[in-house]
Amino acid sequence: YSAVMGYRQFLSGLLTQNGATLFHCSSGKDRTGIGAVLIMSALGMDRKTIETDYMLSETYKHHVKQYWLDEYYREVFSHYKTMDNYLTSLLQFGPYQRELLKSKYLVSTDGKNTPYPTPSVPSTPAPAPTPVPQEVTPIEKPETKPTPVPEKPKPEVTTAQQTEKPANHKPTKKAKTVKILSVKKFKGVRYVHTKAKRAYFYDLKLKYQVGKTAKHSVTKWKVVKEAKLKVNGKTVKYLQIKSPHGYHRWIQASFVTTIR
Repeated sequence: YSAVMGYRQFLSGLLTQNGATLFHCSSGKDRTGIGAVLIMSALGMDRKTIETDYMLSETYKHHVKQYWLDEYYREVFSHYKTMDNYLTSLLQFGPYQRELLKSKYLVSTDGKNTPYPTPSVPSTPAPAPTPVPQEVTPIEKPETKPTPVPEKPKPEVTTAQQTEKPANHKPTKKAKTVKILSVKKFKGVRYVHTKAKRAYFYDLKLKYQVGKTAKHSVTKWKVVKEAKLKVNGKTVKYLQIKSPHGYHRWIQASFVTTIR
């Protein structure tokens, strides 16, 4: 139900946006992928065009399968018969809203870029949307509360037990204090592999870790920049590396091996 409400707001927002709209998630195939499917469907694009666009995520090395989208369509059609009915009855994005969206985003292909005509405001109120199916907004039946069972007295915990960490506890390694001493572009051309148990970061403040424990990498990363940081009072060298697909990451210099 939260997704239905989110996509209702998302589609309605496209009608009031001034200028371009950027929408995204981490890979472009899940939340963003379905968002794109809804936009393209509302604009009247055919299913083959939509599927081709959806599978572009695989082109950019994000794992995606055709049957995921097939399953989505199967669910929609089993409950609503057509995508237009799905948009109208569940997402409350009816024919007038779709025509208005087309007038904002479509132009002709006659070489003159003639805008799609703006629809006239309907004189009669739009029909009330079909209620959301039970599968989307399930109503939970009240459960009979069991007879309360007296709690057993908790064993006394000693100081040693309080300080002991669980066996499966994996502490997150975070730098307490980070100071950037210098940043400069790397001179020359150098490619590296990343070692096992390496950690990537988006920024030099080391706040956003995107890599944890992994095997030795076979990907060739190009060194772009080098920086000196003072982490918890200790000077450490970091490298900004670029993957063949254009991803940039910061990594501690001791976590890479030079290959050229």
